[in-house]
Amino acid sequence: METYRQAVFNGDINAIASLSEDIINSKDQHGNTLLMLAVLLEREDIALRLLAQGAKQRITNAMDWDALSEAVSLSNMRLVQALLRADEQETAEEIAKHKEKLRELCTKLQDFYMEINLNIRSWVPLVSRILPQDTLKIWKCGHVIRVDSQLLDIAEGSLCRNELTALIFIPQTEEDEFKLLRLDHKTKSYSEHTLSLSKDDEYSLSNKHDRTSEATEKPSEDVHDSNLDISCALSLSTPITQVDLIGRESYYTQMMTGYFGFGQPRTDIVANVECAVYKLSSLQFLKCQRTEHISPELKAWGSRVKARIEEGDFDISNYVQSNPPPLQTARHSNRSALLFEEYAAMSKDEFLQWLCGPIHTVTKAKTFSSTLWMSSEFPLNIDDIVALLSPFEEHSSIIQTLVKFLQTKLPSGFPVQLDIPVAPTVTARVTFNSFEFKTCDKTLMAVPDRYKRVSSECS
Repeated sequence: METYRQAVFNGDINAIASLSEDIINSKDQHGNTLLMLAVLLEREDIALRLLAQGAKQRITNAMDWDALSEAVSLSNMRLVQALLRADEQETAEEIAKHKEKLRELCTKLQDFYMEINLNIRSWVPLVSRILPQDTLKIWKCGHVIRVDSQLLDIAEGSLCRNELTALIFIPQTEEDEFKLLRLDHKTKSYSEHTLSLSKDDEYSLSNKHDRTSEATEKPSEDVHDSNLDISCALSLSTPITQVDLIGRESYYTQMMTGYFGFGQPRTDIVANVECAVYKLSSLQFLKCQRTEHISPELKAWGSRVKARIEEGDFDISNYVQSNPPPLQTARHSNRSALLFEEYAAMSKDEFLQWLCGPIHTVTKAKTFSSTLWMSSEFPLNIDDIVALLSPFEEHSSIIQTLVKFLQTKLPSGFPVQLDIPVAPTVTARVTFNSFEFKTCDKTLMAVPDRYKRVSSECS
């Protein structure tokens, strides 16, 4: 590994040209992959070659930031665009992990309808009165799943509401496409995301370039992609955000009836299902934001674009064309020059000091306790729900947190009702209710004729 790390420092692209993915994606003593080193050192050609050979951009460094975050911090447009493409691919691969579960769910279960209620609230006095409720409405009809929602997201302390629908077309065979449509009922428009099954049984974005093609290794200017340009501009004009649930010290206890909990194990009826009640304690919610790359001009531009998105304008390409982002003002995070010999001799603390030198962060942490209502009678299991919600993780921090929470260590059964953190002072009580097997109206699974297709969606 030392030879390959030295090749990255020296910009020796031939030395890393035939490495296996295992070697490429392994970490060194400082927690860096070869791709992370190439990004930190801004060895652009090396980074592009590693991506073409299967480098994973989501593998994090010692500070839990991925390669895209570091490229944004450096305001390196070429790297940001390449890593955004790689991130799209890794999103597709994450969804692909659930393909068999989704096929199995669609095959084994009759058509059904269910609701997931999200009651957003805060411990800050009076705030809960103005926070919204939302109900995710989910239909399963054959191999198509529809999800309706009105709450888009909570971001940077503001609420973004829209009446939205997602249609997921689950492939029945390897020849079928995995397709995701997002409908905006306010603007009567929709966007389409298609994933295709490749020969090695992995999904890849249908409009993505072959990883080993020349386009991957040439500057991104050679291939003009307006959607990618918009994503790049939004990345450079908004904070780099990391949200995590840390459950290393968390534990759960079954709640008891009677005064001081000396009675029998407590059970409640939730959504017409008898549930055992548990308390989950000492779960830590952590939110960290980096802003060292954002100039005042980019911040103002990003705020204007965000306002248009919150108003329901998902096709913002025309606006961006007439109001181009001031990318020339983006701040470049300068770290001190580093030689390979210095890097190899550094202690972990010395490397972290070098890594964190230009980083400007705001971190908010809160220790969180959750009440869980668990039942063995619910028709679905946790894996089913995780598979159903997985396509929406990248587009809603609430769904992302819910999926993470469901994959922590929980008591046996299904959490018919639970509390999850969505911001340091805001929680959501999630209730899975109104589940019933029923025949669905097939018109619900199609895009209305009067809806127009938009070229891009920003979230």
